[in-house]
Amino acid sequence: MEKLTLIVFALTIIALRGYSQNIEYPKHQVSAFYCYDKSLYSSYDKNFGVWENRMEGDDKDWNYTYFSGTYNVQYLSNFINPLMSMGVQVGYEETCSKHWQNLFRTTTESVEHWTEKDRMPYILCVMQLDLLRRNWIGFYTKAGMGMRFVFTEQKYESGNTDNIFKWIPCLVGAAGIEVGPQIVRVFGELGLGAQGLASFGIRSRF
Repeated sequence: MEKLTLIVFALTIIALRGYSQNIEYPKHQVSAFYCYDKSLYSSYDKNFGVWENRMEGDDKDWNYTYFSGTYNVQYLSNFINPLMSMGVQVGYEETCSKHWQNLFRTTTESVEHWTEKDRMPYILCVMQLDLLRRNWIGFYTKAGMGMRFVFTEQKYESGNTDNIFKWIPCLVGAAGIEVGPQIVRVFGELGLGAQGLASFGIRSRF
């Protein structure tokens, strides 16, 4: 049964791609989109820090006081294959969190508080595969890999300030649907990675 399901799925994708080839898209596309949520990486950084400190015997906790969501701009071109586009995606995310740390060495130890602001731009190389092309609707998947840069400013109640910079590899994977005429379309994407879980935006093809 599983093999039959895979065969039917593969034949459906082949049929959709064959049909899609009859509709010619412009070669270039520029997209702008937004996700009102924290990305996978911003939450991971904080939770990993909590885990590290608890392994050392301290109890470190935090909570978000602000997050901007993720802003993204993307350029793609199908210069190799009409159904496959490649290009670059640039994004930005900002969060602010309140932290406190209890050290269980004495019962009279005071609690230390500080505010942490993270500014996180990122850049990705992206590939998009169009699975369905029709005059007013399209369905596609995309994946990308790149770098994420984290600029952290820590302000303590004592008045001290620390500035930390780091960079980490990051990725994005998503499936999307777009609606509208070929030149300008609105779209939504569901996925994981640097851009967040659910994104929506507008794109222009030329």
